Amino acid sequence: MVLCVVCERENARYRCRNCRAAYCCSACHKTHRDPERPNHCESLQPPSNETGGKNEVEESTDRTDAKEFQTLGSNNGNTALGGHDARLKRGREGETNFIEGERDEDGELVVLGEAHLSELAHDKNIRKKLLSSELQQLLRVIDASRSRIDALEAAMANTPEFKEFCDEVLGVVSAAERGLRPGMKLS
Repeated sequence: MVLCVVCERENARYRCRNCRAAYCCSACHKTHRDPERPNHCESLQPPSNETGGKNEVEESTDRTDAKEFQTLGSNNGNTALGGHDARLKRGREGETNFIEGERDEDGELVVLGEAHLSELAHDKNIRKKLLSSELQQLLRVIDASRSRIDALEAAMANTPEFKEFCDEVLGVVSAAERGLRPGMKLS
């Protein structure tokens, strides 16, 4: 269970695009974005004018690298980005779900965590395949479908290249899972 950074209710289903803080509703998101309130979005602060000669792309990369280091490199149990007090209060279980993903009653992974998404984002083969306009269009069609599962299964059955892409995604997720849970045998 992930706690809302504003009201601290369980089942916060949404994340701030800027700082990845969890919130449960639009009212909490508005409160989170208000700089006058506690637990506001820290990445909404105005950028400093002294860039030290770096361009915007380099600065963005530096910020992303710093966030990944802060998330994955912390040894003191504080893996929350931004260091909000409410996230420091939540239990280890919420932090684990954020990093490792959510599981159903049988222990099957049902929602990818930050570790899985990071591995997918950095995999060169997947990034290369995502440059294909046909694959992008197919993913948009699946996402816009009323029944995404049926559309996904149909695309996998009818498009060998898409099935190959899905298998590669599953391979990367499995590898990330082995990294998160060493010694655990995966099917």
